[in-house]
Amino acid sequence: ENFRLLYDTKGRFRLHSIRDEEADVWISFQAVQSENHPVLSEGNPLPEHIRWSHPIRYPDPLIKPNDTIKLDLEENKVVEFIKSDVGKVVMVTGGRNRGRVGVIKNRINKLTIIEEARKRLSAQQAA
Repeated sequence: ENFRLLYDTKGRFRLHSIRDEEADVWISFQAVQSENHPVLSEGNPLPEHIRWSHPIRYPDPLIKPNDTIKLDLEENKVVEFIKSDVGKVVMVTGGRNRGRVGVIKNRINKLTIIEEARKRLSAQQAA
């Protein structure tokens, strides 16, 4: 018998049974979430880091942070990826709403503390 480990609606781990055909497909693959995509000055990409700290060498340039990647574990290559855009169905994996399934309605870009400080410094220097 095969299972997938998922969150329930209260944010606890639950085992969800899956068919044998579905389990055979996912033995050599892993669905992961991308975090960042740094690029060197010469244009050669650095390893893309994903949630479980498994670097991908020379990732697809279309992969952006928070996209879901289907990764071949044997060859360490990206098989396919799913963009995290408005209208996609997602499961919340952190915070008070962990385990809830919903649709992305909009995206908000927040500045980090460093970006905010740089913005203030550049405004002060310009004045």
